[in-house]
Amino acid sequence: MSQVFKIEILYMKLWVNIRSIAIITMCSCAANLSQAQSVDEINQTKGIEHRHLPNSSIQKLLQADKNGILSVRIKGGSLLVSTSSKLLLEEYDSKYAIKRSKESPLKYMGKRLNFEEAFLLKEKCYLFTSFPNQKTGLTYLFAQKINRSNLTVDKKLVFLDEMPSSNFNSYEFSFSISPDSNFLLVYQPRKGKRNEPGKYSLRVFDSQLKEKWSQVISLPGRLSNSSIDLARVDNDGKVYLLVKALTDNRVNSPEESLNKIVAINEQGMVIQEFPIKLNGLIINGANFKINNQEQLICAGYYSERGINSVKGVFYMTIDLANNKVINTSAQALPFDVVARSLSEPKRSRLRNSTQADRMEVKDVNLDHIILRGDGGAMLLGEQFDSYEISDFDMMTNIQYNRTVYEYNDIIAVSINSSGAIDWASRIPKQQVTTDDNGRYSSYMYEVTKDKLLLLYNDNDRNVGEGERPINPRNFDGYSGVVAYSIIDSEGHVTSGGFTRKEDDGFMIRPFLCKQISQSKMLVFRELGRRYYWGTISLN
Repeated sequence: MSQVFKIEILYMKLWVNIRSIAIITMCSCAANLSQAQSVDEINQTKGIEHRHLPNSSIQKLLQADKNGILSVRIKGGSLLVSTSSKLLLEEYDSKYAIKRSKESPLKYMGKRLNFEEAFLLKEKCYLFTSFPNQKTGLTYLFAQKINRSNLTVDKKLVFLDEMPSSNFNSYEFSFSISPDSNFLLVYQPRKGKRNEPGKYSLRVFDSQLKEKWSQVISLPGRLSNSSIDLARVDNDGKVYLLVKALTDNRVNSPEESLNKIVAINEQGMVIQEFPIKLNGLIINGANFKINNQEQLICAGYYSERGINSVKGVFYMTIDLANNKVINTSAQALPFDVVARSLSEPKRSRLRNSTQADRMEVKDVNLDHIILRGDGGAMLLGEQFDSYEISDFDMMTNIQYNRTVYEYNDIIAVSINSSGAIDWASRIPKQQVTTDDNGRYSSYMYEVTKDKLLLLYNDNDRNVGEGERPINPRNFDGYSGVVAYSIIDSEGHVTSGGFTRKEDDGFMIRPFLCKQISQSKMLVFRELGRRYYWGTISLN
């Protein structure tokens, strides 16, 4: 599933500015869920309710602050992919009523453009679209300036990049914006033969979309099993890459995988490489951020068994000023986090057994690194998997293929500045949907004072008095309620939710939600064709 570009700059700044948090170092897990607290603990406001235009969907929250919202709506084509015929810019006022709306065609030489992205560069709004040229076999990436004064899109298309067009690969343009929004990085894989070294194209642009530098880099593995998992550009135009390569299609030992951070200077030259090695452990996902002390913080998961499970977390600090690794640590997750889905009697039997040492958590993706002001960090991950199933209609002799998306438990881990685990918590959640790209699945988060608020859609039978179920009932994407979990500075979790009577059954779309202040989150709520914007905060 294509992962849409996410901007986490605000979250990092909010956490860094938080006053020092009292953290109790714990060897065991603080994952036991408290009694559900009253919804009175959470303050929410509801804006004016609207109705979607037929065959349309809001695809991007472009700008949001106390004065209102600017969003991008796609009309025509499929609502689950980027193909479209028209784009609408919608501006909402401070009470979330529609202030104005402007429609723009997505056309190039009389043919349809595909929506790729829209975001801000130095307070200027840009629309990014692509066009697959069948004659040349290339897909072009274009940018257009959005005029905030009248919500129009410039007719002039600025060419940025190109890549091979193919129905048989998953090539896509990826983006990264510097924290001060002065630079834009566009990167994508280059076409080649399966057994050749993998290559990526990198292009860095300034806030006026003038190219600063471009480079094609070779990866250590073959095209078929090497990738850039993450790329970030800093305020000077330097680029940092998280590179992954395998010697085979499956990882059964650490020697069969290679993970490293690659640093590229503002002229596009590779200046340093930092291998990520964990003394015989298999790395299963990593993420990184750059803090305000010129340090690169890289963290992720490791396994002792293979590529689809997690045993513990690792933490790595790199001094970018001196190009030096300061420390690297790895620590297993507490038993109660790993065994959270088991019943209490079974956990008790396994706790001190040899089998407990071999247990791991399946299919965990590291979504976010939230940097703390004390040099530590919070890691937020989620169990995710997607796969295809087939149905055969014996009446028509037609086989139907469907894609299933599973977004399950959330795992939060607090790591101190030395790389040790302070605490770890696991929130039970089950979201299994079909052919919807996980539209209402996953979660959103808000950092407020010394607490972390998580919001997600849930089966209404999981919401009520008492503890949250260890094995919750499934949320299927068709109907549900909003649930929440609050994690305090010691890792204690309190969960609850809104009943249908309290909340009218409107579900959130996590991708369209954003923290807009130190204590307030903007949320997008939807039920059929009805929708509204609102806010949620902790009292």
